[in-house]
Amino acid sequence: MRRGWWGRVAGLGAALAGVGCPLATDDDYRIDPTMVGAASTGAGEGGEAGAGAGGEAVTTSSTGGGGVAPVASCADTQKNGAETDVDCGGGTCPRCAEAHKCLVGTDCQSGVCDAVASTCKKPACDDGVQNSDETGLDCGGHCAGCAAGAPCVAPDDCHESTCVNGTCMPLCEDGIKNNGESDIDCGGANCTQCPLGSACKDDADCTSDKCESNTCKLP
Repeated sequence: MRRGWWGRVAGLGAALAGVGCPLATDDDYRIDPTMVGAASTGAGEGGEAGAGAGGEAVTTSSTGGGGVAPVASCADTQKNGAETDVDCGGGTCPRCAEAHKCLVGTDCQSGVCDAVASTCKKPACDDGVQNSDETGLDCGGHCAGCAAGAPCVAPDDCHESTCVNGTCMPLCEDGIKNNGESDIDCGGANCTQCPLGSACKDDADCTSDKCESNTCKLP
């Protein structure tokens, strides 16, 4: 059957040749090897992905630079992004330590940026910022004691007052018998006189001006 089929094809070829139609030869069906390479790589041209040498997809940068632009990080040991110094400042990274570059106070751990040198300053007790171990604005901690009404964590944080529930309270209003008082928050040389029934040491401690048996009594 194979010879019969080829015979019919040969006969058809002869007929076509007789009417002037050229027949295709084997050379007409040969493939140019250079075109195979062009076809395999051409898919990557004009697009974002092409074929790599190992058949893996290769992604190009959207910027056209041939690579992916690096992303700024707060731990890449480089000054980039919004940072004011290496890996610090700028509002997106941790605050910078003393002597590091800054633009505003919030770039610094101390909260103070030297406007002339553009560097973070060391905390001070007169810098107008609550920093370091201060419990109030430029007071408490290693600084001078705070006035009544300021925050505190210990009695030493307060000046002429005491720390009660996290606030410096005047000594005559702190609910404690101290400061030379004859009774709680009254009497003595520093507080107001005590009402009737309060403890006293002398007449001056009492609003009635009569201290009898260490108790304020009616005159």
